[in-house]
Amino acid sequence: MSSIARQLQRGFTERLDGFLASASVEQAALFGAACVERACGILFWVVSKGERTRDWEIYSNALDELWRQSHGSEGGVSPVRSVDIEGLKELTLGDEAVREAAFALHGAIAMHAALKFLETYDVSWVEDCSLTLRNHAFRLGRRVGAELVPGEEEQQALDIAEIRRCTEIDAELANKLRERARGVARSRLQLTVARYG
Repeated sequence: MSSIARQLQRGFTERLDGFLASASVEQAALFGAACVERACGILFWVVSKGERTRDWEIYSNALDELWRQSHGSEGGVSPVRSVDIEGLKELTLGDEAVREAAFALHGAIAMHAALKFLETYDVSWVEDCSLTLRNHAFRLGRRVGAELVPGEEEQQALDIAEIRRCTEIDAELANKLRERARGVARSRLQLTVARYG
């Protein structure tokens, strides 16, 4: 890693630390939900390919729960806890996962961390979401021959800036961040499908 890259990474880490040190629970939860959403395209694709309907429903409900909790809206989604994710294939396989499943693992890890934050309010879990997504971008980028880390850090910086700018966390902000995160998830899924089919 070049000295310029290290400086940029250090600058991003300082910005993230500053945000998490002053963020409300809702702000941190919203940031975590956006991180998770960016990794879920590949996760849902892998789970669907494996015809694991029950697992897909758990992941889908968990993702909806993360977004719902981030802005305090009432919803019909049943609460999903981190322990519900722990027993699913992605986390039980862990580092033994290969090909596209190795990238689905990142979505499951980030989702687990975001759920742990909602259970504990310990911001280190949100830090884990951020780091998992940067690791996801690095590893996927190496496999598909693209530099994805700067884009991930830019997305996280945009999320932080927008969350800080808003005086109130509401459904409008959550929807905006979710749509942007889904766009990134789709582009990463396209890269993964092109590589692994």
